[in-house]
Amino acid sequence: MTPEIEAPIAIVVMGDVMVDYQYDIATFPISGQDAAILSARATLGGSAANAALGLSHLGVPTAFATRVGTDSLGRKVLKALQSTSLNLETMQFGQQTGYTITFIEASSERTMFSFRGCGADPFDLTPALESELRRARLLLLSGYSLLQQEQAASVLRAATLFKQSGGQMALDPSPMINHIDPSLRAVMLGLTDILLPNRSEAEALVGPGSVEAQLHRLTELAPCAVIKQGSQGASALTRPGWSSASSESQSAPSILHAPALPVKSVDTTGAGDAFNAGFLAALARGENLSQCLQAGNALAAQVVVVRGGSTLYLPGLDFGIL
Repeated sequence: MTPEIEAPIAIVVMGDVMVDYQYDIATFPISGQDAAILSARATLGGSAANAALGLSHLGVPTAFATRVGTDSLGRKVLKALQSTSLNLETMQFGQQTGYTITFIEASSERTMFSFRGCGADPFDLTPALESELRRARLLLLSGYSLLQQEQAASVLRAATLFKQSGGQMALDPSPMINHIDPSLRAVMLGLTDILLPNRSEAEALVGPGSVEAQLHRLTELAPCAVIKQGSQGASALTRPGWSSASSESQSAPSILHAPALPVKSVDTTGAGDAFNAGFLAALARGENLSQCLQAGNALAAQVVVVRGGSTLYLPGLDFGIL
């Protein structure tokens, strides 16, 4: 008789869901000039939403704690999310749905303008959210949720409750990590078990240097540190003796590296979020850190060959361009 395969442990993802309005251009004009839009699309976005969708795509039981507006755009967002396997009982509502306007140059360079809307409002510690935080073994938190003081305080309450229940918290710092109040940043890093910056975010946290030097400094902030390096893959280091919520033998006392898959990228939007999803899905399955890095790279490689950070998960979805 074939033994049953244990289901992955549950994960809560906390952060923004937005609509991404994306415009392809040849190059970004200097101030006061204009440029032609070559093509355009509107997809579901937000760093947390992209990661939650990636986890759902990979079959991981995932509760998505986010805020969406009750406006017409929010109703479209809700309908799209309801078409997935995500647990939306932790979703909360406000007035206006957030959105991002992104200009993507031929070089793949992106310039973004964001309006967070009700996505910046504080989270209520509802019975549904409290229940999922107590049940889950992993919490993925987006650094964007720490930018506004009142929302940051609500996120800290949720993270503290989660940690008291024995789970492990992963933090994606976001490019705005230097805009977060230093005292709050220190507290949140003190709760963090898995730190998931890219190269520029790692530099903001620990200063310039090689990947190896940055990883050693990052593990002074969190027990497990991963640096996402885009086309160069990803690297990880842990403190001695560290173990994940799903395994007793995860420690990597020396630096691990997994190269990126050789694909032709057309849009890097959501690649880091996809890496987070692939990495945490593998961690939830009890795989070792090397396998987790490979899993993160694998999902990121699938995302960058299509336009739009969530297109892989929600093909054909169109919110209508501005």
